[in-house]
Amino acid sequence: MLNLLPQTIKDRYRISSRLYAIGVVYLLVLVVIVLGALVVATYNLTAVANLGQKQVEIDALSAQKKNVTSVTAKAAFIEDRMQGSAAFQENAEWEKTLQQVAEATPTNIQLTSLRLTSGGIDVSGKTTDRRAIVLFGDRLSQQPAFSSANIQAINEEKAASGAKAFTFTLNLGYKK
Repeated sequence: MLNLLPQTIKDRYRISSRLYAIGVVYLLVLVVIVLGALVVATYNLTAVANLGQKQVEIDALSAQKKNVTSVTAKAAFIEDRMQGSAAFQENAEWEKTLQQVAEATPTNIQLTSLRLTSGGIDVSGKTTDRRAIVLFGDRLSQQPAFSSANIQAINEEKAASGAKAFTFTLNLGYKK
């Protein structure tokens, strides 16, 4: 076969076909890069949305756990109080117990409260003499209903007239 086209036209044709091929390849590479960027951006947006949703779920579970922990602690506290109260109610002869507290109370002590706790009975009062508090504790520890009488606190207060007054709290261990 005989080719009658001049060499310059053939060279231009080869150059234009090569430029066309390079342009097509460049265009394909550009399309692939753009599509890849779109895929990465879509993946990131989806991941951020999923992370936000998971964080909301984690926060809800954390709040639920705190509520359960709080309820459990309250239930344990109530159970402890009920067991302590039941133990005191089972073993206590309250009339005798109060009579023993009254008998052990010195005349210069005024009782302000008796409170039943899981550790025994808390007795609060006031007096003008610090020694009366120690005497009161000693007398209570000798009573048959109590295993111990521990002074928890003694606070000194001065009245406007300048007189001293002492407030105190004793914890009485109850014999079972």
